[in-house]
Amino acid sequence: IDEKESVSSLEMPLLNFKEALIVHYQVKQQERDFITTIFFLIALLAFSMIVYIHIVDKNLKFKLIQFKKAIEQSDNSIIMTDYNQHITYVNQAFERNSGYSKDEAIGMKPNILRSDYQDEAFYKELNETIYGGEVWEGIFVNKKQDDTIYYEKTTISPFIEQGNIT
Repeated sequence: IDEKESVSSLEMPLLNFKEALIVHYQVKQQERDFITTIFFLIALLAFSMIVYIHIVDKNLKFKLIQFKKAIEQSDNSIIMTDYNQHITYVNQAFERNSGYSKDEAIGMKPNILRSDYQDEAFYKELNETIYGGEVWEGIFVNKKQDDTIYYEKTTISPFIEQGNIT
């Protein structure tokens, strides 16, 4: 009887160690499963964000293309300038109305159209309005490239970015 008791006493620590290893393995497996689940959820969120950004970007590009076509196909002359009034863009209507090609106009100032029918006070008021961040509306008496005079009803809006006129 003493021998059986001593054998079973020796087996008990081994059984406890084996059970502890099994429990330890199960806990570690649960930790791995939890980390895998978290990683999967993060990857799913990232993928969802990429898809959303792609859709928004695609819609924005479509709207920008529509806007560009509207400007290009307008019957009204459209000129864009930088802060120093150098022309950076003209549409086809500008080319038709003024006689200047896009290549000739870009880099020039809008005063290439000046006919001298309007005095300096007219242009001073126009510049003060625009550089003051306000919209200017009026009628220009312009001169085409071939010196023909034409009238153009105009609205000039300053580009304001982060509170600064650009």
